Amino acid sequence: MPDRPRRGGSGFRLPARVRRRHGVGIGLGLQNMAANLISSFTIIFGGKVRKGDWIEVEGTPGEVIDIHALSTRIRTRQNVEYLVPNSNLMSTTIVNYSLSSPMIWSGLDVGVSYGSDPRQVEAILLEVAQRESMVSREQSPRVLFTEFADSSLNFKLLVWVDVRRYAERVVKSALYFAIFDEFKKAGIEIPFPQRDIHILTPQSAGSSAAQV
Repeated sequence: MPDRPRRGGSGFRLPARVRRRHGVGIGLGLQNMAANLISSFTIIFGGKVRKGDWIEVEGTPGEVIDIHALSTRIRTRQNVEYLVPNSNLMSTTIVNYSLSSPMIWSGLDVGVSYGSDPRQVEAILLEVAQRESMVSREQSPRVLFTEFADSSLNFKLLVWVDVRRYAERVVKSALYFAIFDEFKKAGIEIPFPQRDIHILTPQSAGSSAAQV
């Protein structure tokens, strides 16, 4: 016989199947809470993530504002704050730019026409990088001649960026603007893919056949 609600001296009593369902829910909730608490101790005392660190979680970079018992508060460059359960921080891959050094290599691909002087291109790219205030002065920029492509000579400009202070895409944008201006002044062309198309008309086809 199914359990029925009974009233007695001890008050109202829930059916057994309802009690079991609630018990499972409470158990899962306590399990998640325990996992978050254990993770918070690991995060705090392990020293891998600290308040003020600049980290990236699932592709979203931001600054660690607070580490609470159950979650960690992170603020992005767009001034958006979000809470990440501590158990998630322990179970996913985290990029911590502040753990050893906030500096990263950032590479910009640049292509110029075949009529360009590679040494002149190198000099312009280095000058642009050295002049940009968002590029770190701790390490010198480098230019690599990477490829003889179909329509261009390809180079890669490598610079150091402090990701705690500047977004990499913002630094790249500033450098590309400056590179475009300097190439224009120097008469260096930025090529685009070109194809030669030969159209064979019926008349030209007949002439070719007659010659054969």
